[in-house]
Amino acid sequence: LTWAPHASGMNAGDKAGSGDSGDSFGSGWDIVTNIDMGGFGVDGLTLHAGMSQIDYTNIVANTGDRTEYSFAAVYAFNNFTIGYQETDENLNAAAGGGTSNYDNSMYGISFNVNDDLTISYGKTESEKDVMGGTNITMEATSLQLAYTVGGASIRLAEASVDNVAYNTAAGEDNDGTTLSVSLAF
Repeated sequence: LTWAPHASGMNAGDKAGSGDSGDSFGSGWDIVTNIDMGGFGVDGLTLHAGMSQIDYTNIVANTGDRTEYSFAAVYAFNNFTIGYQETDENLNAAAGGGTSNYDNSMYGISFNVNDDLTISYGKTESEKDVMGGTNITMEATSLQLAYTVGGASIRLAEASVDNVAYNTAAGEDNDGTTLSVSLAF
């Protein structure tokens, strides 16, 4: 549980002071909990939940306080780990064209083939709700492979993102492949 009496402070850089960002924020609070369900007879299941609220002091630009919610579950059994998460960020913009909300869902699964080889897949969808405009969904998927033997690791990731930065223009769908090799001596 955390509380900030004035949530609009700016980050301080090296050898610099911080200050007020000029935003219309009042106080803010967060609460987060993690529950290992093994104590309730469900070995391998962990539940996560969190909530955050920041008070808006400028009610002209926003229709309410800024709130965020997060719920997740991770279940590990045998060589598999499966996770799912839902998050919601309410910005409550009052002006047309402003972002009022982000709805996000994510899931992933990993499989340890053996002590040296792991395969995993993940997918994220994030919908940006625009006041008086068109809602846009950004989607990202990734497939990964990791192999470790001795002090050497080889990792391969194939990723794809559609509507990067919530932009539907041509060229905003990107794909990428990453290969990394590391050696420990």
